[in-house]
Amino acid sequence: MDQSRIKAQSVVNQSMDVSELLTNVASIVNDISGRIAKAAEDQNRVVSVLNEKAINVGSSAEHNAVVAEQITGASNDLSQMANGLKQLVARFHV
Repeated sequence: MDQSRIKAQSVVNQSMDVSELLTNVASIVNDISGRIAKAAEDQNRVVSVLNEKAINVGSSAEHNAVVAEQITGASNDLSQMANGLKQLVARFHV
């Protein structure tokens, strides 16, 4: 009887050890899951910022293209005016 009581106590102690181990493992897994979730949130924020910056770069490029077209037009106008002025000044040569 003492032998079976000792064996039973040993089984109980082992099951308590296993239960404690499982609790610790569950806690570690829960902690890791929380860290992964936080990292995913951080990564999502960074991707959102990068996306916003990319949109801003695209908008700036479009604006620069419009300004370049305006400069080209103004340059052509100035060239035509300079040619017209050159022709007018040529008339006054003596």
